[in-house]
Amino acid sequence: MERAVDWESLFSRSSGWTGADGIYWILLSGNESPGNATNGRTLFVFSDTFIGEVNDSGERLPGSTLVNSTLVGLAGDEPDPAKIILAEGRPGNTDPVFVPIRLGRNPGTGTG
Repeated sequence: MERAVDWESLFSRSSGWTGADGIYWILLSGNESPGNATNGRTLFVFSDTFIGEVNDSGERLPGSTLVNSTLVGLAGDEPDPAKIILAEGRPGNTDPVFVPIRLGRNPGTGTG
């Protein structure tokens, strides 16, 4: 497997949405056959996501927060930073897009 540096750099940011794991992508055209994404739109779904500021050394600054899930849109099928749409919500809002269900927990009791 080869690294896709151009795609990695698309999500390299120092402010706002600054990193996530559990990446999934969906071609919104519904046709995932090779060569059919041209001029389409792509939705990226991320699991745990950091929102905040990162310094030049790559360290997260105080005030950064971890959100359970976020969405990112991309117009087209090429890693073009000018065509990315960050759907991290309203400024200051860190609510997850998808609220996790924690099975086996007893709300309000502190036991799980």
